[in-house]
Amino acid sequence: MKTIILSAMLCLATLSAFGQNSGDTETPVPVGLTVHEQESIASTDTQERSLQYWEVSAYVHPVSEEVEVNLYNIGDATVSLVNANGEVVDTAEVDTSIPSTVTLQVDGCSNIYYIVVTSPTIYAEGSFEI
Repeated sequence: MKTIILSAMLCLATLSAFGQNSGDTETPVPVGLTVHEQESIASTDTQERSLQYWEVSAYVHPVSEEVEVNLYNIGDATVSLVNANGEVVDTAEVDTSIPSTVTLQVDGCSNIYYIVVTSPTIYAEGSFEI
């Protein structure tokens, strides 16, 4: 009898802890980016890494009001976050020779924001609403 009560209490404690932790995480929302490839620059270096594979993706974290942009293999890139009034809210420059993640903060003055990524390889843009 004592074992059954102890087991029931342990199950209830586990369920209670799970319920408290389940609301702590937020699911990032993907941002649809339109990517335009720029003309590639011809190189005489035969050992140069191919630019055939690159990555540009963005995710919004609505609760923390942050934007996460993942970049790889697009050269020196500038990532800008622009509000609906056309004002640059946050910007970052990054070398994408290794996979890089840029986190930008929204200003809370607008509901609609635009992400702009420029580099020698690509130009990407997209919008989202918070």
